[in-house]
Amino acid sequence: MRKTTSHRAVLAGGLACAVLLVGCGSTEDSTVPVADAGPTSDASEPAAGVEDGVTTARDLYEGARAPLTFASVGEPLDVAAAAEGKSVVILSITDSIPILDQWGTTIAAALESYGVSVTRVDAQSNPELAARAMGQAISSGASAVILNAVPPELIAPQIAEAQSAGIPVISTNDTAEPGVDPDVPGVVADVSFDYTIPARLMADWFISDSDGEGVALSYLSDGQASSPVMEKAMKDEVDKLCPDCEISFEDAQIPTWFDGALENSARNQFASNATLTHVLPIYDGMTLAIDPAVAASGKTLSVGSFNATPAVMQNLASGSSAVKLDVGCPNDWFSLATVDTTFRLLAGLEAPDDYGITCRVFDESNIGEIDPSVENSVDWYGIDFEAEFAKLWGPASG
Repeated sequence: MRKTTSHRAVLAGGLACAVLLVGCGSTEDSTVPVADAGPTSDASEPAAGVEDGVTTARDLYEGARAPLTFASVGEPLDVAAAAEGKSVVILSITDSIPILDQWGTTIAAALESYGVSVTRVDAQSNPELAARAMGQAISSGASAVILNAVPPELIAPQIAEAQSAGIPVISTNDTAEPGVDPDVPGVVADVSFDYTIPARLMADWFISDSDGEGVALSYLSDGQASSPVMEKAMKDEVDKLCPDCEISFEDAQIPTWFDGALENSARNQFASNATLTHVLPIYDGMTLAIDPAVAASGKTLSVGSFNATPAVMQNLASGSSAVKLDVGCPNDWFSLATVDTTFRLLAGLEAPDDYGITCRVFDESNIGEIDPSVENSVDWYGIDFEAEFAKLWGPASG
């Protein structure tokens, strides 16, 4: 069986592998009929049978195809006053991952539109660079620091120094579930998607698409806080709704996405598993890495992923790719929620614990309704997030 570890324990180890630019050996594979369900389905009792479970999964998955709705969180605030003369450092674990670069770009643009001076730093998956950047942020007198997917545990001493200097540190996606308090002292807020939502939707699609008879391989990345959360949510949903389905898990550290190791591992996995029907990389960055292996396998494999990045969405739209599902949680919603938290902290206010970010399923039924080449929130999700947050913040300064 694949060994399980608290996600807090694996964060530093996973990214230490990233520093060395070698993949930690992949965890032992497991085939799991799994545990209990979460918020997407009723966990009070098991499904009555395979047919009922497949029907439930299909209803949940298909129900998530529709555009989203927005509920405002928090009271209006005087952003112009809060932003005046302020400087913010955005420290990313690596901007080589497209979605992290997108988040950083959107956050920076929104802060700058209200007159905040922004410095972006790419730690290149190196904790030493991240620690050095935190030291520079402190010495420069930054008003706040935003950690873009940097596990705070890696730079806890520098965060403590920032706390002593009165500099608020905001983490992103460290808890992987809204409303969970960050563990590292000095991290005053964490803005996160609820990663159980896309994980369960991916599982629902797998169950539905395979008619309750599928065999899936999911790629995780144990150095990321969301990885164990998504693993558990997928396990729970499969066990709840499809006990006859099989799902196994393989670890893939971030550097392996770029150096060919993940592609090679996937080729071996696909060749050795004659019954495999579905592949579930939990991040789009992995999906791009395994695409050549899927194409070379000679198998009819269906791929479902999460992040709704344009490169993967375009593959889905092409109709010729193995990608049949991409779950999108609006990146503008998340990015602007991070900005809203920053503004509130700069104003001396408390930030909301949960911005209520939800997700939409994209598949062949609705991908033709949008332009997949660039994420446009109105087009993709039916919401103008900039306009919604501007109602709370007032007009931008330029």
